[in-house]
Amino acid sequence: MEHACAIAAASYASRSSWRPRCGCAVSACKTTFSGDVTKKSSQLKEAEAASSQSGVQPNTTAAASPLKGQIGTSPITPAAAVVSTASDTTAPATASVTQSEVAAEASTTKARTEATVSEPAPPESVPNVTAVASLTKISARSSLVERFSPWLSELRQQLKEIAEDMVRRIGAGERGDDEEDDDGSCGGEKDSMSAEEVVSRTRELAFRLGSLLKLLMEEVLPRMPDDAEVLFLIASADFLAHRFGSAVHHAQQSLMASQRVPDTELAQRHYFLACCIIRTLEPSPGLDEARRAAGEVAPSAQRRTGLLELLKASLLGAIKLGDTGFISPYIDIDYYARLAHGDDLRAIAATSRSLAAAAVATNNYWRSNLQRPSHFLRSLRSQPFYDAGELEWAPDLLAIFSEIKAEVEQMRQPTRGAERNAWDSVGSKHDEGDRHLAQGGAWTELVLLNSDVKVAASARSNRKRCPKTSSFLNNLEAAADLARRGIGECTFSSLAPGTHLQPHCGGSNVRITCHLPLIVPEGCSIRVGDEVRTYREGELLVFDDSFEHEVWNKHPTKHRVVLLIRLWHPDIRPKQYAHMERQMKRQLRDHRRRTAMPPL
Repeated sequence: MEHACAIAAASYASRSSWRPRCGCAVSACKTTFSGDVTKKSSQLKEAEAASSQSGVQPNTTAAASPLKGQIGTSPITPAAAVVSTASDTTAPATASVTQSEVAAEASTTKARTEATVSEPAPPESVPNVTAVASLTKISARSSLVERFSPWLSELRQQLKEIAEDMVRRIGAGERGDDEEDDDGSCGGEKDSMSAEEVVSRTRELAFRLGSLLKLLMEEVLPRMPDDAEVLFLIASADFLAHRFGSAVHHAQQSLMASQRVPDTELAQRHYFLACCIIRTLEPSPGLDEARRAAGEVAPSAQRRTGLLELLKASLLGAIKLGDTGFISPYIDIDYYARLAHGDDLRAIAATSRSLAAAAVATNNYWRSNLQRPSHFLRSLRSQPFYDAGELEWAPDLLAIFSEIKAEVEQMRQPTRGAERNAWDSVGSKHDEGDRHLAQGGAWTELVLLNSDVKVAASARSNRKRCPKTSSFLNNLEAAADLARRGIGECTFSSLAPGTHLQPHCGGSNVRITCHLPLIVPEGCSIRVGDEVRTYREGELLVFDDSFEHEVWNKHPTKHRVVLLIRLWHPDIRPKQYAHMERQMKRQLRDHRRRTAMPPL
């Protein structure tokens, strides 16, 4: 079955199914300030007193105005706070925050631009009073920003701690039971907490987040409405509070302001904006509930179109600025295409090819826009088809062709009595993402090797009924090991008359796929990359399914049946199998983390 890699492709499932696991829904309400926030307010007073002596006048606008030229955006009314903490929430403390030292950072980047703009020099005898005053104010603000920067860094660190705790304890970064942290642990601290402790901890995190967001929105932003770092921190807090529409607004404003961060960090912020947009647009019951609780409404059709364009630009910006290890925006090219085109797989493939062409130009990850797996190892050979002569076991497989064909023909006979039909529609029990690939007919499978518990029982039964085939597969270590690790499988795959499997890419290039054609009528072919080959009974087809591929059975009345074997790439040796699995899991964990929390 041509399905996405069980490990790498799970990123889509983890994103779409995410929701808080506890009953403490995130909702907009007022919260009290914690002591450390009040302390920072007093520090601001001292800073403002110092800045007033430098002639810096604070910006006292109530809130940041929406950006001009922002795609499909309307002004967003900031909530005073984010999360309900308890039924006996105390009244908000009065935190009078000074203005000057926060105001300084707002114009720092503008200052750099203004200071470099050349203007006609005024006569020496007539000083340019406006320019002198402006430069004086800029100089004062620049000095103030340097003094105030540690405070913003501390705010950022507090947000990061909250985000990491939320991901670890609430379940935003779901993981398998066997996925380890970098220190070798499996997140046992979260598992050891009772349900009551989880709820209590969640409320504590919500309270801290609400306090920080209230401080940023009500005290800092009005005085630094154009500062990239302040806007980024607000967007981060919005994202953690499930205020995704507001997060989009502030993240975009932050990127449109002049930046003071290196390109690699700027790439992460572009991708963060993409994640905010995806959270705003993606259909998910859990996210719908969170968005409603945060007081956000679904975007209009016009707004959705604008957000999709912004999403595309954000992904490409992240790819252009990112380094070789930053692969999440590549993965989400396909996700963008799915959001844009729904179930139209041909349009999805065309859009993905177009964006991947720009991504390939960076030479950081993919080598071809026709090969777009989530997990890609650049050190491996990349070619659509392989010569079956490279497979030392191929002659042994062909030697038992007749026995394998007899077994599959027996399995295709109508069931009798209580005997269950062993053939399942692809995607009906597992690998749900493949359910919509078949067009114009049916795509069914009989699973022989697969570690998914959803098909384990039927696979055992099928192996007993196909002893010759099963014996060969069990002794083919490159295939049996891949299946045990959940990265591949072996099946009998059947295409009904008139069926077309639409263009798609597998999840990783660490594996290749072998088709042994068993029952092949006229009109059966496969395209891998830009090469099309015809099926012939008994002639092995070996290809890399991480390349875009599609399959046809154009015969009007007969099925096409192949033995499908997925196995490790021939350039990967057995002693490397475990390392490859760990690498794939680590990449998936890192990607989930990037989609679940801001790049703080």
